[in-house]
Amino acid sequence: MFDHTSSKLCILLLLMQAIGNMCVYAQSRKPFYSREVSATLDNDILFFEDYYYTAGQNFIYRRLLEPTSHAYRLFKTHTPVDSSKIIVEYNYGFKIFTPFDIHETNPKNMDRPYAGWNFGSISFSNFPSMRSSNQYQFEMGLVGPMSGMEELQKKLHQLTHYDQPKGWEYQIPNEVVANVSYARFQNWRLLEEVDIISQSSAQMGTGSNKISQEFTLRLAQFNDIGNSVYTNSRLSWDTRKKGLERPFEFFFFGGLGINYVMTNIFIEGSLFPGNKSPIPAKVQPWLFQNKYGLMYSKHDISWSITLYHLSNDMIGGASHAYAAFAFAVRF
Repeated sequence: MFDHTSSKLCILLLLMQAIGNMCVYAQSRKPFYSREVSATLDNDILFFEDYYYTAGQNFIYRRLLEPTSHAYRLFKTHTPVDSSKIIVEYNYGFKIFTPFDIHETNPKNMDRPYAGWNFGSISFSNFPSMRSSNQYQFEMGLVGPMSGMEELQKKLHQLTHYDQPKGWEYQIPNEVVANVSYARFQNWRLLEEVDIISQSSAQMGTGSNKISQEFTLRLAQFNDIGNSVYTNSRLSWDTRKKGLERPFEFFFFGGLGINYVMTNIFIEGSLFPGNKSPIPAKVQPWLFQNKYGLMYSKHDISWSITLYHLSNDMIGGASHAYAAFAFAVRF
C-alpha cells in the first residue's frame, strides 16, 4: 500500500515538474526578436549558364537601433506606427562578372571585361507606416585585381571541376568605389491574400548610377512590408502591436522592374580618365528585370528562393538569368 501510494506521488511530482518546466519555457520564449544574421547566395548554375553576373554572396547582420542612439534620432520618422523600429544592416559581400565566353583569350572577341566586386555596406530602414518603408544605404568596396575575385573564381572552378576562365588579365582596373542609394517601398492589399509592392530606388556614386522602378505581386499568406521577410523587417521590439501579430508567412511572388542605367563600372570601367575598361563595352540604358519565387518566415527563421531574368545590360549583349537563395536566423 505504501509503495503504491509512493509511486503515485512520485509520478504526480514528475508531472508537476514537467508542466512547470513547460510553463517556464513558454514564458521565457521571446515573442519578438531584435537581431538577425543571414546569408545569401547568387549563382547562374541553376540555368546552366556561367557568364555576366555569374556568382555572388552576402553575409549580413541586422539589429534594431536603440531609441536612445544618435542614429535612431537621425532616421526616426515623424509618424511611425512602430516608433521603436529602425533597422540597421551591416553587409559584407562579393560579386563576380565575366564575358559571355569564359574560354575566349582574344580581347577583341570578348563582349565585356571581367570584373570583381568586394565590398561592405551599411543601411538604415525606417517605417512611416506598416505599409511603407524607406531604406538609406552606403557601400564601399574594391574592384580590379585587388578585389581578389580572380583567385576566388579560379579556386571555385577548380574545386567544382568547372572549366577555368581564361581572360582575367582583361579585367576592370583597380579602384576604390563608393555608392549611396535610397529605396522607397509601399504595398497595397487587393485582397486578404493578394497585394502589390512598389519599390522605387536611385543609386549614385563612382560605381553605379541608375534609377529603378519595380512592381511585385504577392499571393498567399504574408504580412505588410513593415514586418515581412520580403523587406527583411521581421525584427521588432513588440509583436503585439497592430499589424505585427501574424507570426507565419509563406507566399509566392512575381515582379517586373525597369532600370535606367547611366553608368556601370563593371561594364565600362571607371568614371575617371585613364582607368577605363580594357574591353570597349557600352551599357544598355534601359534594363528590364523580372523575378519570381517563394518566401517563408516564422518567429525566428526565414528563407527564400528567387529566380531572376535580366534583359541585355550592354549594347550587343545577351539576356541572363540567375538564382538567389537566402536564409536568416533571428535571436
